[in-house]
Amino acid sequence: MSTLARELFLVPKLAGAIILLLLSFKTYGQTGPGERLVTIKVTNTLKVVLDSIEAQTKLRFNYNHREVNPKRIVITSFDNMPVQKALIHLFNGTGLYWDYLDDNKVRISKKDKTQEGSSIPQTTADPPKAPSDRLVEVTHKVIDEENCPIIGASVITKKTRKATTTDNFGIFSLKDVMPTEKVRISYMGYETREVTIKDIRNEIRLAKKINTLKGFEVSSDGYQEKHELEETRSIGKLDNKLINRTTSANLLDRIINTAPGVANTSPDAGIPGRTPFSIRGNSTIYGNQYPLIIIDNFPYNEISTVPVFLNYLSPDDVESITILRDAAAAAIWGARSSNGVMVIKTKKGDYNQPMRILLNASLTIGERPDLSSIPQTSPETTVEAQQVLFNKGLYNRYDDVYPDMQAFPALPEVVELLLAARKGSISQADAAEKIAAYAKHDVRDDLNKYFLQNSVNRQYALSISGGRKRMHYFSSIGYNKSTSSAKGDESERFTFRFDNSFNPSSKLGITTYIAYTQLYTSRNAIPIGGMMPYSMLADAAGNSLAIPHEYRMAYVDTARYPSLMDWRYKPLDEQQFRDDKMEELDIRLGGAIKYTLLKGFTLDTRFQYQRSTGDTRILNNIHTFYTRNLINQFKGEDSSSPIPSGDVLDQTFAIENTINLRSQLTYQKIWGKNNELDVKAGVELSETQFNRTSSRQYGANNWIDFSKQYKLRGNQNITDQIPGAQTADISTINRFISYYAILSQELEGKYFADVTVRQDGANFFGVKANNQLIPLWSVGLGWNISKEDFYDIQWLDLLKIRTSYGYTGNMKNDISSHAIMEYSYDPQSLTGLRSASITTPPNPYLKWERSAIINIGIDFKSKGKRIEGSADWYFRDVKDLISPISIETTSGFSQYLGNAATMKGKGIDITLKTINIKIPFIWTTMATFSYNTDKVTGHNMPPTVANLLFGTSPNIGKPLYGIYSYKWGGLDSISGGPQGYVGNTILPYNFVMNGSNTKPEDLVYHGPSNPKFFGYVLNSFTWKRFTLSCNILYRFDYYFRRQSLSYSSLLMNGYGHSDYIYRWQKPGDELITNVPSMPTMFTPSRDNFYQRSEVTVEKADHIRLQDIRIDYLLPLRRINKLAKSTVNLYFLANNMGIIWRANKYNIDPASGENNMPVPRNYTLGANIKF
Repeated sequence: MSTLARELFLVPKLAGAIILLLLSFKTYGQTGPGERLVTIKVTNTLKVVLDSIEAQTKLRFNYNHREVNPKRIVITSFDNMPVQKALIHLFNGTGLYWDYLDDNKVRISKKDKTQEGSSIPQTTADPPKAPSDRLVEVTHKVIDEENCPIIGASVITKKTRKATTTDNFGIFSLKDVMPTEKVRISYMGYETREVTIKDIRNEIRLAKKINTLKGFEVSSDGYQEKHELEETRSIGKLDNKLINRTTSANLLDRIINTAPGVANTSPDAGIPGRTPFSIRGNSTIYGNQYPLIIIDNFPYNEISTVPVFLNYLSPDDVESITILRDAAAAAIWGARSSNGVMVIKTKKGDYNQPMRILLNASLTIGERPDLSSIPQTSPETTVEAQQVLFNKGLYNRYDDVYPDMQAFPALPEVVELLLAARKGSISQADAAEKIAAYAKHDVRDDLNKYFLQNSVNRQYALSISGGRKRMHYFSSIGYNKSTSSAKGDESERFTFRFDNSFNPSSKLGITTYIAYTQLYTSRNAIPIGGMMPYSMLADAAGNSLAIPHEYRMAYVDTARYPSLMDWRYKPLDEQQFRDDKMEELDIRLGGAIKYTLLKGFTLDTRFQYQRSTGDTRILNNIHTFYTRNLINQFKGEDSSSPIPSGDVLDQTFAIENTINLRSQLTYQKIWGKNNELDVKAGVELSETQFNRTSSRQYGANNWIDFSKQYKLRGNQNITDQIPGAQTADISTINRFISYYAILSQELEGKYFADVTVRQDGANFFGVKANNQLIPLWSVGLGWNISKEDFYDIQWLDLLKIRTSYGYTGNMKNDISSHAIMEYSYDPQSLTGLRSASITTPPNPYLKWERSAIINIGIDFKSKGKRIEGSADWYFRDVKDLISPISIETTSGFSQYLGNAATMKGKGIDITLKTINIKIPFIWTTMATFSYNTDKVTGHNMPPTVANLLFGTSPNIGKPLYGIYSYKWGGLDSISGGPQGYVGNTILPYNFVMNGSNTKPEDLVYHGPSNPKFFGYVLNSFTWKRFTLSCNILYRFDYYFRRQSLSYSSLLMNGYGHSDYIYRWQKPGDELITNVPSMPTMFTPSRDNFYQRSEVTVEKADHIRLQDIRIDYLLPLRRINKLAKSTVNLYFLANNMGIIWRANKYNIDPASGENNMPVPRNYTLGANIKF
């Protein structure tokens, strides 16, 4: 049983604990013992309700049928309510009065009877006036403007200072108070009210506060929450509605196309490890490129090989996302915030909220990948091209008549037939017949039939939330199953989350939470690359057929004798033998204690423990080609083999434990009108331990000699060791300590200031204290001009300007100021011993990367919110970037990592929301526009031509990720060969590529590989219960390199690009084509020059219809039991396609190297709220 399987037993235990907690919620807020309780949950006549109360309490009601209509319909609901409060609730607003005649009799009438001598104090909806000199007991109900009870309202008498709060029904009682005394009722978000006790009539109604914050959003940075009006920072906000508009199981997919200032990066360019998305572009070269992700106030880690995939978080658990873009917003997160910060706030319950149940279920079906869109030669054209290459003698070296090698690399099927026919092994007629059959067969038909399918994604999410006066809770469970369009690839995810907050007293608040995720992934799809366009994978009866793979079929067919295993490769058989699985587990446990020390002073301490495990198991069954090939390769001439006959098992187990602790002291003071001071200071500690162990097992764990060199069968020119040492371990510990302070000041509701100071330290920077610690700070200022007396723009309710300046930091996670030694588990071939080597020299001066950012922004909002938005301009200056530095080779190294690079960046972010039409239907628009560019201003290592062509090195004065190419000189008019420039002279490609003839400055720079301008336009149309919305994305001013013809690939792999039909064939063709002629010899450099020339670079600008969504809200108001419930049915069509593109080749720039568009998918779902 695996570690993950053992931990599955935690689930029922956790579920049981949660059930007990949920059951315990019913105990909060109940009244004390000794009172007779009543429960009524009916809508019926007054008589039926009174009869039910009599049956439960033994009370008897006396009333005159003429005064009190017992047939009147009442709508009420009591659950274990004291009968006295139930009667107040029942008769409030009815004009009826009641009082006790004795302990078991209650009188109901229209006329007040209490002044006729009853000694029991009367409590009514409209009580009589009591003598002002007699102490009385009063019970009343506090409601809001919608007649709903206000729970937890504070009630205090002004003179005697007697205090209480309203219960779960909004009712309060005060004993022994004077009728002339004033009582003060207050509740957060409502206007405070003072009334004299004797003047109270009916319910006490509180009105909601009408203030400057009404209608403005609240954002969170993980340390504090701020109203939009108080912001001096540049932030982007995604609310729950926008997040859940699309239905991807991965949260990142929902963010990229809707978050302002966030862009997905180009798929075909960049340095390895490049992030799939960025916030305001690039701010590092070799350091950590990923934005910092914050979930529930702490940094979020994933053990997955690709960081920040957000695989462990269910989108249905997310309430909102705040994008921190400038220094004033991100600097609070210090030395890990230079790439921007994404703060994810999960859903919580609310105080005084009845239980709320939310169910979301959806089914998404995706189209099969369109293989016909791949620009490859047709089977007929491929056969023709291989015959031409054969006739030119390019395959002679593989003919048994002309042997010049001892290796047997795979050859296309048609070439094997041509060689066999020339040798006489088969007749020319048989060869021609088989070749003709290949020319009519398209391998894409087989791939579509046997290896591809419609993708299917099922998502289910159920949540329960609620709260009472002193507590609230949220619990959710989610399940997602995804089946890929590639048969054999699928995943399952189970998520569970519970969050509970409890206030034992007005000074103390306690929060606890647990988030649990299990993820299962199967990766058993067969790679479909490397097949000839005409390969046959199955015969007419569906039986699997062998195709060339690694070795020539002629060699494999003759190498089969008893000592060797079957060496043929049959893709259809491989499907049933693959067993590649990964099991992941992620648990986050956390909590917070918040205590009010003195007036204005609050201590907040938070803790989180995160544990992530990943167990990867790749079983190469003995029937798989991988295992059979490995055994055959190491078979000796005497048929002995150092590798036992059996399965090969590769296992990797990784575990990461992270502990976060933060303690924060807050001082808050409010005075006058709209004046507020908020000061926070705290310390934060974190430690992350990561361990990964990899191992390989052959057969029944037989002992293997990994040190010996063996001559490989099938390629006699190569000797090698048996792959896969027994174990390989990686272990790291990262520790951080931070001290910070935040000051926020608001004056008169129109002047705002934010100051952040933070110092971070880590255990992997220089030995000097100044390098280990990095001080970071930011200042933000805001001015609400619309609050000034001189402001006179009537139609514009809000006009505010803000600016900020400060520093953020970054690092490179896999380096250290100390020397790094790598211990090898593979034995050396000469000694048979394992070895260790220093891979990175020490650098005691290594320090953090630093980014200085200035931001200037404006916020505006018209009356009625018909137009609202924001605009920001920013400039970034990045210093101390980690990069290679050249050193004298006598030191044993040619370079080391230090802080030697710099870069700058700038941009604009604009967000606009409009209400275009309100009647007879609603039409709204949400649009974003972003401009971003960067420039490398300093770098120690001069770039090479190859580095620039392949995008692996920066170039001073240019964007970090740029597209470079050889200057194109056309095709030679005689040979059709590619030509380029050396200086101002056109020369054949081999002269251009020779030595130092071409320098980096001679290359053509086209532009960045990331868009300079990007954004989206989201339109929504609502008519009655229907809503239609569509999202249009745009990307402008960037470039990509398209794929084109490679004769090397056509020669060796049988794969040819469709540009083959446009190749140069005769003099004069150079005037109408740029595709080179077929070469007379094998020349990979010729293909490389053409593919890296400027004629294969295209503009990537495009406009895309990303998705269309239709919602329908079922009418449930007519059904009494479901009047407060909602059922929303929705349909989503995603990845709809390109509306316009700049390139003339009909290529989707987001399709990647194979130019195959992302398949469309369609979702049907329902969102139900109870």
